[in-house]
Amino acid sequence: MKLSLVSAIIIAALYQRVALAQKLFTQLEELTDRNFGEKIKPTDEDVMWLVTFYVPWCPHAQAFAPKLEAVAESLKSHSYTINFAAVDVSTNPQLGQYYRINSSPIIKMLSYHEGKEVIEDFVPEGDGDNITEFCQNSFRKKNIPYTDLPEDFEDGSIITLDDTNYDDVILSSNEIWFIMFGAEWCYHCKLAKPGMAAAALELGPKVRFAIIDADKNRGLAKRHKISKLPTLKYY
Repeated sequence: MKLSLVSAIIIAALYQRVALAQKLFTQLEELTDRNFGEKIKPTDEDVMWLVTFYVPWCPHAQAFAPKLEAVAESLKSHSYTINFAAVDVSTNPQLGQYYRINSSPIIKMLSYHEGKEVIEDFVPEGDGDNITEFCQNSFRKKNIPYTDLPEDFEDGSIITLDDTNYDDVILSSNEIWFIMFGAEWCYHCKLAKPGMAAAALELGPKVRFAIIDADKNRGLAKRHKISKLPTLKYY
């Protein structure tokens, strides 16, 4: 049986659409009309979802996909507990209709507060390079405890801070911190360490503990006007 030229073009277009749907967002969780309610629940108050609504043949979605997946990977590596997902509205029309999706891609940050859905719409600037800032700001407004902790860190441990990591760890954190400025040669600093270790172990994730060698990191010592050792600061 021979196919007409029109039929062949339609079939080729359908195959192309299927192929795009399979590979467009390979690193994001796939949400559908069926599983959406199971994944995003009103009871999960501290869970945030950045959801991209798209159609797979959209050139704008195709161009934005690798950028968004790189942003997702970067934010997760810096301890932002945001879930990243995608919805193909061409195969999930109920979600497209519910969220009034009329173009592609449309990106929304979804969460719940006191059982009510909270929706923040991402408004791209330029080529959408502000997506990282949008995610960070949304996360911080949610006020979920956050610190960009080292990968090998375990709750109850003491973090060593210095001139190279202090700003990255502390300035972006919204957790409680107890910090000791000391020095290796300081007798009273050595006496204070066991007590700090015990407190850190007891309090776990409720309070973060850190030690800064003021002698080796004099820039930080000067910023915090350290005049004696040990000096203890509570943030």
